[in-house]
Amino acid sequence: MTLAEQRRHGGDASGVRIEAWRDEVVEAHGHHPRSAYATRFWLPLVGPSSLVTAGWLADALSAAPGGLHVDLVALGQALGLPGRAGGQAKIVRTIDRLAQFGLVRLHPASTPLLRVRLAWPPLTQRQLSRLPAFLVERHSAA
Repeated sequence: MTLAEQRRHGGDASGVRIEAWRDEVVEAHGHHPRSAYATRFWLPLVGPSSLVTAGWLADALSAAPGGLHVDLVALGQALGLPGRAGGQAKIVRTIDRLAQFGLVRLHPASTPLLRVRLAWPPLTQRQLSRLPAFLVERHSAA
C-alpha cells in the first residue's frame, strides 16, 4: 500500500515516523542522495522533488539516528511542496515515487513508518536504459 492509498483509507494524515533503512551491501557500494552520482544519474529517473526530499530525510536521520516523527504538511512546505497531507498532496506523491524506486519503504501502521535508504544503489541496466545516451556514456566512464 502506498502512502497516498493509506491516506485515502483513513490513515493518520498528520505525519510519519522516519527511520533509517540499513542495508550493508548498498551502503558499502551506494551513493548518498545528495551525492554527485545521485544528482547526475538518479535525478532524471526520480525527479527533482524526490531527490531533494530524500536528501532532506537522509540529513535529518544523520542528525537523529534513532529516527524522528515528521509532519508531512510542514515537510512539504519546507521543501517547496506546499499543500494538505491528503493522498494527493505533493509530498505524499513524492514519497510514493521514492518507494516505487525502492529508495524508501513504507510500513503501514496507525502512524506509518517510513524506512529511508541512507545510500542509493548504483543504477541497474534497466534504469540506465532510460537515461539519455550522454549520461549512459558518463556512467560507463565513472
